[in-house]
Amino acid sequence: ILEFHNYDWPNLELLNSIYRARHASAMNEFLRLGTPFTIIDSTIVQPYPFSARDWPITINQTGQTRQVKLKQYLLDAERGAWIIDPNFSSVVLLLHMDGTDASTTFTDSSSSAKTVTAHGNAQIDTAQSKFGGASALFDGTGDYIDFPLTSSDFNFGTGDFTIEFWYRKSASAANGTYTRLIQFRDGDQFSSVSLADAGAAGQITVAYSSNGTSWDIGSADNLGTVALNTWYHLAVCRSSTNIRTFFNGAVAHTQSTSAALFYNSADVGIIGGQSTPNRTITGWIDDFRITKGVARYTAAFSVPTAAFP
Repeated sequence: ILEFHNYDWPNLELLNSIYRARHASAMNEFLRLGTPFTIIDSTIVQPYPFSARDWPITINQTGQTRQVKLKQYLLDAERGAWIIDPNFSSVVLLLHMDGTDASTTFTDSSSSAKTVTAHGNAQIDTAQSKFGGASALFDGTGDYIDFPLTSSDFNFGTGDFTIEFWYRKSASAANGTYTRLIQFRDGDQFSSVSLADAGAAGQITVAYSSNGTSWDIGSADNLGTVALNTWYHLAVCRSSTNIRTFFNGAVAHTQSTSAALFYNSADVGIIGGQSTPNRTITGWIDDFRITKGVARYTAAFSVPTAAFP
């Protein structure tokens, strides 16, 4: 029997009520939660241990019935505890890159699911992953995935945000040839945020624009060297007037600015490359997440050890 203690529930006021959840492996788990409510249906049909991203739980709280998605929770098998992402409602894009091998379907698991389109030979690959048994594969020629920026979710302005993902490359472009990891315009244009791999040197670069016509906010090279066939966690995070780039949890660069980042709702967000000229990575991207309004990291941190909840 697993008992869930106060430290298992960050940012929740804990009371004495304990309610039981059931799943198919017949293990009893007790959830110690905040405001008293009655669990109506919490049956989970996947064997333990599991990542509960997609199963709904119906609860009756203070007389009102509402649905809570268990995708906000992740079972931490080492501690035997449920972990909640207190900022899940601020997640505007969440791509686990999971699915059937060679599939071109990329599912946004955020609470406001966006349409994500694969181009070229971009596809799900079950031969390589950081978490979840699959990742997005890009073959170096014309591959990328994109999503529309019509939603104001991607108008960061002067507000806080966090962009993060895992990157592993199997080959490098020619020295000096930049391959795109993430940007918010197609082609060789000036984007609000652009994160790239500098090619054979294997150096991560970042650049920011407020006007869409230049890197007027700033840019930086040599943020970290990426070796072949190794997973790296990369993150860009704005907190007030500081935009920090993180390389495997370490602060690699800090850009100070009070400017609003460039935004055009007619543009697209692009992962792994661009349409023209070819700047596609050769490798994989996994567990890609954008959080708007939250600076998840403001100093060095330990990189995630499990998929984002």
